[in-house]
Amino acid sequence: MGEEKNAGGRPQKRLSKEQIHEVRALAAMLSKEQIASYLGMTEKTLSAVFQRQPEVFTAYRQGKAKAVLKVASALLRAVEEGDMRAIQFYLKTQAGWTEKRYLEINQSEMEEPEDRTLTIELVGKNADGTEYRFSKDRDGNDVAIDHDGKVYLRPDR
Repeated sequence: MGEEKNAGGRPQKRLSKEQIHEVRALAAMLSKEQIASYLGMTEKTLSAVFQRQPEVFTAYRQGKAKAVLKVASALLRAVEEGDMRAIQFYLKTQAGWTEKRYLEINQSEMEEPEDRTLTIELVGKNADGTEYRFSKDRDGNDVAIDHDGKVYLRPDR
């Protein structure tokens, strides 16, 4: 590593062109802390190098962006090929979809102790965060209850 004398006494670390190329390649696979260790310095020192040599930070960002592009391209290819795991991952991370569900169990008031009726509703969230519920109507038909209270017969039943 090239070093220049600092007026305070301790030499400042500088990276050579070869080391800058290494940073670009390593950024795809390693964290800043790991790159610093690879180069024989602390993460704090690497941050100082980023400040002194903006081309090092640019190389790091380019290496990271190139890796993200490669992985994202593979993900989109998998989505286009119909890979359900890839589709679900994409929708969860990019469209705010969620699979969080919880059960609400309500016990209706009873006139007779032997008459125990439970109503179970599945509650979920739409992509925009609004709630919906799955339940049964008075006739026993499966229904979906949207966040605004509208009741729809479930088409999938």
